[in-house]
Amino acid sequence: MRLADVVAMSGGVAGEDVLENVLTADGVAALSEALTFMREAAGEGPDGYLSVEVVDSNSMTCRARRIDDGDQVIIIPLGVLARARALARRLLQHLALDEVVRVVGNPLDSRPGWEVLPGLTPVYSEYEGAEESQWDALKSFDGETGASDLRDSEAHDVMSMCLFYLVVHEMVHINKRHDKLLALADAGSPFVPHDVLPHLRRGLEVHADVMAAVALTKSLITEFPLGAKGRSNGVSANRLDTLFERSSFAACLLFSMYDTYRATVFDYDRGNYPHPLVRYELTHSVTLAVINDTAPSLMGTVTKATEAGWLRCNQAISNLELACAQGRYGSPSHGQIFRCIPVTALKYGTPVLSMQTRIADEYRLSLLTEELLRRMNAAMPARG
Repeated sequence: MRLADVVAMSGGVAGEDVLENVLTADGVAALSEALTFMREAAGEGPDGYLSVEVVDSNSMTCRARRIDDGDQVIIIPLGVLARARALARRLLQHLALDEVVRVVGNPLDSRPGWEVLPGLTPVYSEYEGAEESQWDALKSFDGETGASDLRDSEAHDVMSMCLFYLVVHEMVHINKRHDKLLALADAGSPFVPHDVLPHLRRGLEVHADVMAAVALTKSLITEFPLGAKGRSNGVSANRLDTLFERSSFAACLLFSMYDTYRATVFDYDRGNYPHPLVRYELTHSVTLAVINDTAPSLMGTVTKATEAGWLRCNQAISNLELACAQGRYGSPSHGQIFRCIPVTALKYGTPVLSMQTRIADEYRLSLLTEELLRRMNAAMPARG
């Protein structure tokens, strides 16, 4: 399949008119710089050229695809970036308010009948309907957020950070040749032990999370501060502590968007992805490990900054949830607003022992996947 066909099937390239309608001119400028930066970073991969396209789709699903000429493309739906920007603007507005409340929950506790409040569906649901009506709903949600140059600048940084993570996660799938290992597994290759087969897809997703955290942490140190290498990157912040704080805020926000139904940790024991809180904690641990190994003098700064980003995002969501409890985001079909709070599993309190065990298990799965990939690539080197 040709590149143009893949892009067309995914919604088509998000043109300037679509982008400005959803993101505003300032948002488009930030996204354009961030996208250019990531395209330069992608470039030539192990099996061919790797391109990055933002498509006109309100989906939350990012994909990496190989195309007919041997090259690859990463598809990022505009929907996930537009939601990240709109949600960041709203959370930062709630954070600026005086009202402070903390809403937590138990990651082992199920909440039957949970659903997204009507006022949050533009950012927290993949609801059915025409693309145009979905964009209109998101634009209306964003328009209700008060304007602030300072908050908008930070929200655009958060959007760019989300783009970086999503693209690098997909780059890992391509550059580490995850699809090749899956093909071998499907063909019954001895490269993949029989007992690993049920967990392989999950292992590849966790591996992509881990390696993306490694790559982004190194990039935040070397590529971003003070306009390193003289390149624009779509991020206004240039202080190291601010960069890591906003990166942590973005990770918390992004994983919250990918968990809108508050499933328990047990519900995530099967499937391709771990519990969102596990994903956040794992990538955060990897970030600190990279700093400790490569720039130990920055450990105190980065630890403090990443914790601040996590706490700010959580406090903002708490304030959002207070607004939910006050009925400012509508009522659910069952009429019981309390059953819609917390709005995301990222708001759980201190992880219990079960969560720590799961984090360690997922990391071990990532290491096992890395070893399988190493053996495969040694036996079947990429072209060039």
